[in-house]
Amino acid sequence: MDMQDDLFQRLEQLNDIGASLSNERDLNRLLEKILLAAKDITRADGGTLYLLTEDRRHLHFEIVRTDSLYLAFGGTSAQSTSGKFPDLPLYREDGSPNDTMVAVHAAITGQVVNIADAYTTGSEER
Repeated sequence: MDMQDDLFQRLEQLNDIGASLSNERDLNRLLEKILLAAKDITRADGGTLYLLTEDRRHLHFEIVRTDSLYLAFGGTSAQSTSGKFPDLPLYREDGSPNDTMVAVHAAITGQVVNIADAYTTGSEER
């Protein structure tokens, strides 16, 4: 596939998501579609979609997909995320932000975190 075809395919995926935002009535299906499109567009091996808990103190694993590990939890899969992954606390016991976790840091700050290769350690990246 050449670069132009790849770009058109990505734009079609974004267009499909846009249409789904107004047409899809099943929230799990919509969120899964968004996650899978994001994985495809960014060529990511995995992706996780978190939702903020009702008390707004934790992130809950809603949909988890990792191709290389054959993981599929939440969304339209038959595997629920309940009990599989602990909720991620947004704040430590002393009330300070729990910014040592990438997902929590992104949720608290609203900043995008781009990890080029999550399978390399920090020492290899330096």
